[in-house]
Amino acid sequence: MYQTLASLIGICIVIAAGIVLFRNQLLGLFLDKTQAAEAIAIGSKYLTIVCVAYIVAAVMRTYLNVLRGAGDVNTSAVAGILELIGRIIFAYILVRPLGSTGI
Repeated sequence: MYQTLASLIGICIVIAAGIVLFRNQLLGLFLDKTQAAEAIAIGSKYLTIVCVAYIVAAVMRTYLNVLRGAGDVNTSAVAGILELIGRIIFAYILVRPLGSTGI
């Protein structure tokens, strides 16, 4: 499990770094840079936040799937529900100071 987790984190970091480094170019593939400069700025900020969040989510999913694979489905289900509740609570708390970015 630890080898899988380490390789998963390494791959996530490499992909996240690539996305963060080239986020404007990636968004430029879908948006016109001259007409959608504000959308690209918002998208760049979003990609930066999401890249970090996906690394955390990958680790959580790995542990949940290990528990599920070991036959401990109840613990996995409870952890999934707690994760959802935690996301809702953090979104509610962070929406005031950070606006829509907090969600």
